[in-house]
Amino acid sequence: MNFVFFSPHFPANGADFCDRLKKAGATVLGIGDAPYEALDGKLKVALSEYYRIADMEDYDPVFRAMGHFIHKWGRIERFESLNEHWLELQANIRTDFNIYGTKLDFVKNLKRKSRMRAFFRKSGVDTIAQRK
Repeated sequence: MNFVFFSPHFPANGADFCDRLKKAGATVLGIGDAPYEALDGKLKVALSEYYRIADMEDYDPVFRAMGHFIHKWGRIERFESLNEHWLELQANIRTDFNIYGTKLDFVKNLKRKSRMRAFFRKSGVDTIAQRK
């Protein structure tokens, strides 16, 4: 399995996540803005390749990094991070590259608590009262 971890250096527990993925047999590829030399030692060992970009908010370099990984490593099965900030970017990448997971057509349901609440209720999970 080829697994791209976006922002593997932040939060810090991303190194543990990448380490466990590698131990489970995944090829772990990283995209981030930190210099490779600044990455945690455990993270460096877990990553098969790291692609540094200058601005993680700029979609174009992330898209190009994915193209590079697919050319070199083949199909990407997962694209994830441990940071909620990247939900929309992740959904965009998954949509553009047909990767399993939340895509653009659903991500707004995760970003807005009012929409999330409806899914909890539909699943039979009680929620507290809400004010807008």
